[in-house]
Parts: sequence; structure tokens; C-alpha cells
Amino acid sequence: MNKIQALAVTLPLALLLGACAAGGTGKQEAASSQPVEIYGKTVQADPALAARIPADFAADGVLRAPNMLMDPIGLTDQDGKDAGVVPDLVKAMGARLGLKTETELGSFDAQVPGVMSGRYTMSTFTGDFPARRDVLEMVDYLKSGFAYITMADNPKGIEKFDDMCGLSIGTLKGASQEVAAEKFAEECTTKGLPAPELQSFSNTLLSVPLQAGRVDVIWDNTSTFYGFEKDQPGVYVMPVEPTFNAYLAFGVAKGNTEARDLLKDTLQSLIDDGTYGAILEHWGQQELGIPAALVNSDIQK
Repeated sequence: MNKIQALAVTLPLALLLGACAAGGTGKQEAASSQPVEIYGKTVQADPALAARIPADFAADGVLRAPNMLMDPIGLTDQDGKDAGVVPDLVKAMGARLGLKTETELGSFDAQVPGVMSGRYTMSTFTGDFPARRDVLEMVDYLKSGFAYITMADNPKGIEKFDDMCGLSIGTLKGASQEVAAEKFAEECTTKGLPAPELQSFSNTLLSVPLQAGRVDVIWDNTSTFYGFEKDQPGVYVMPVEPTFNAYLAFGVAKGNTEARDLLKDTLQSLIDDGTYGAILEHWGQQELGIPAALVNSDIQK
């Protein structure tokens, strides 16, 4: 485990709980509980799974989940509707459980408080780090790590981590990359190198400030880079190797193992029937897929 990887598993509880206010565009209208078509796959309700829904889980028949701007895992399309891997998985899981679904664009640091307050049925962009298991039960659905991304011509000549000392680094506010960047800045000064300028952003795609020249490099998610490779080949580059730190997970409150196991089995059913694979293929995320749904798991290096 390198230093950046080690940093990612030591997130403070204060960051995990965060502020309760969510930004963004408000709720998307609840989708139908009828079978849904997703990239050539028909997802129908499974009565056996639906019968296991706990009384306090989506009690009004609506599976509510947060979305956020982390293209292509989460984004809004040209019509302002939620799109991406997470909204598609939420829609498919809801259909399999016979539930309507509703997603809401918000900030990363509002997800855990949203679950605790009952605003959300589950979190969606949660890194399955040991510290987060103190507050959540997690169902892992995608490999995740840090991608260090700059423009294709690599204008700052980044070849190794230390080359980012003294540069401007952009991260998502409240994400583990923000914490890692802060630790990296301390390492730079310890080595006698200039500290990077750190900028954190909420509810924006990090490619926007990168393209605008507001930052020199972004510390984003591996999923973001693979999405770039699919939709904008040759525009961006990873000048240093990514580090895989954790799985992305759906999360419910600690101790709610009944809901956790239901989500795990629902996700597994989508893996088994090919719906999960079709969603990942559509968004260019096949390399980050997992063969089986996992619970509270450390990523396999």
C-alpha cells in the first residue's frame, strides 16, 4: 500500500457525517414501479426479493437515493434529468424490488446524514473504507480509486507524484481525494518542496475547472477517467498510475443488516441477469466492474 492509498482509509468521522445541507437541482419525479427497459435488458420485480423489504425501508413504496456530479457514475443529462451508472442501478434495483425510484442531486457530504435522517433510503457514492463501516452497512458495486488527471499535453510535465507539489490540485469537496490532497501537501513541505494550492468544488464536474485552467491537475475517481476515455478520447491523460483504494457502495445505517442483505441480493440478481454489465458497458466502466456483490469489503488489489 502506498502513501496515497493509506491516506484514503483514515477518513475522520467528522468528514463522514458532514453537513446536512444538499445542493443541486431538487428531486427527480419518482419513476414507475413497472418493469423497466435498460440498455436492452428488461428488469421485472422479483416477488421473493420484494417480500423481504423491511417495514422501515422505502415505507411509502419509493426508493430514494442521492445522485451527484461524478461523470459517468452520476450526472445530469441535457434535459436536466439524473443519469449515469448510479441512477441506472437505482432504477434497476427499484424495479427488481417492485418499488418506484427517486433520485436527488446533492453533495457528497450530505449522503451519510441523509441516510441517518431518513431523507434517503440508501447512500450511493460511498467509498467502503473501514472508518465508514462505523456508521454504515455497505453493499459494494464498483471498484474505485484515485485518478490523477490533466490535459492530454500534460502542460506541467507531471511524471511522478512529487511533480504535483507546487501545482494547483482540484478535488470534490468532502471526497476522500480532498483529504488525501491535504496530506500530500504536508508531505511536500516536509520534503522541502512547495505545497500545492488545493481547491475543492461542490456540484461541478472537475473537468470544468481543469479545462478552464483554474487547476493544473484534478484528483478524481478512476471511473471519471474511463468515462473520458470513452466519450472524449485523447483529451485527458493520467500522467501517474491510478491507485485503487476501495469499492463504491450503497450504504444503509449501521446494524440494518436486513436492508443491507436485501440490497446485496438485489444487486447480485442484476449481475446474474446481465443488467449490471449492460449498464457498465453503456457508460464505459467495464474495467471497474465486480463479479459478485460484496458487503463491507476491502478492495482486492
